[in-house]
Amino acid sequence: MISILKTDAYKLHHREQYPKGTEVVYANLSVRNINLFEKQYGTTDFVVVPHIKLIINKLIKEWDDNFFKLSWYKVKKELENFNNYSTIDIMKNLKAYKELHKFGKLPLEFNYLSAYSRIVKNTPLLIYWNYDNRFFWLVNYIETWLSSESWAYITSTNISYKLHKLAIKYSSLTCDNYNHINTQFHDFSQRGINTTSGAIMTGMGHLHYFTGTDNLPAILEFGSFLNNNNSNRPYKIGTSIPATEHSVMCAGGKEKEFETYNRLLSLYPKGNISIVSDTWDIYNVCDNILPKLKNKILKRKGKLIIRPDSGDPVDITIKVIQSLESHFGSTINNKGFKLLNDKIGVVYGDSITYEIANLIFEKLKKLGYASSNITLGVGSYTYQYNTRDTLGIVVKTTAVRVNGEWRQIQKSPITDQNKKSLTGFISWIKGGIGGHYVAVDKQNTINTGGEFYV
Repeated sequence: MISILKTDAYKLHHREQYPKGTEVVYANLSVRNINLFEKQYGTTDFVVVPHIKLIINKLIKEWDDNFFKLSWYKVKKELENFNNYSTIDIMKNLKAYKELHKFGKLPLEFNYLSAYSRIVKNTPLLIYWNYDNRFFWLVNYIETWLSSESWAYITSTNISYKLHKLAIKYSSLTCDNYNHINTQFHDFSQRGINTTSGAIMTGMGHLHYFTGTDNLPAILEFGSFLNNNNSNRPYKIGTSIPATEHSVMCAGGKEKEFETYNRLLSLYPKGNISIVSDTWDIYNVCDNILPKLKNKILKRKGKLIIRPDSGDPVDITIKVIQSLESHFGSTINNKGFKLLNDKIGVVYGDSITYEIANLIFEKLKKLGYASSNITLGVGSYTYQYNTRDTLGIVVKTTAVRVNGEWRQIQKSPITDQNKKSLTGFISWIKGGIGGHYVAVDKQNTINTGGEFYV
């Protein structure tokens, strides 16, 4: 599909609706309201900015591949074909589209915050405008694409940050070090996310704070971005281990479950391996099958990780850890908390949310176990059960130039001041609690000369 069609139908009319003589539209992508996010993750003093450069790259590639690099004949033909399916007058801006196509690239400039910057609410992550007067209409024309392609990535990055902060909290209380943190939350969400492209965006958000993931497409795209934009050293991101699924366990037969475990341990004599263990009876596995294989497990050069996959997450993880401790033993770390034998471990990946993870860590602490005894898989419920409104991601115009005169503009509905937008020319300063970035007015001019970031 050509890029021209990747917008809302009502935007087709805006070019004619702006005042005559409009030359420049100055807009931003910002976090407007974080109330919904705070309901799930508690008080939030700031929002973490992901790699906005990645979004800009995707935007440029989208228009290059699906508009500028196509022949005008092909673009026009697709627009004509659209008329076969709709009464919407897609041809009304044909002359403007042809003019843009002839220009050959997006006539936009960008200003954005660097990755891992922290902003307060009602602060932009990205500011952009047109530098050729003919294409003022394009700035808000791309709002639909920009919003839909960025909000999940921004949101999942901040969810990942909150999970990472939670892991740090309980590690500081119950563990001797933070060596396990990067893999304590593992991304299992891909199969439940709406489309592979959606899984890539949420998966890249996860990778801002964790290396553990089964999301291969996200590893590829994020790794490619990092390596193309950082020439100092190669980045290797994303890690996983061999793991079974229920079909593997079932294929071995219920009556030969012991033989399946034995065979898998022989198949992987070293390194970590995860075995899903509740295909039939998790308690039988922990109390009967594993003890019979104890010597083999202890001789391995690696860890056997048992994976419960059903039941109440808090109850099941505690019972499994206690059972494994009774058969394989534990040690006491320097903070006085118990650590399972380093040849055995536990991962739980069903129904894990921030709230449930907190309950598991808290229960482990109360029972005297270090939080490093458990790895938690994060699924699509956590990374997809969100909307653009979770962090209030919006694109808004704050200034326009008409016949050479700049006008600072602002949306400020009397019925809902939460939707009040910024106004004028926006820049950033560090201020407020913690020195996070806040939006401020700047001089009645705009920077020119290309892309830049703070």
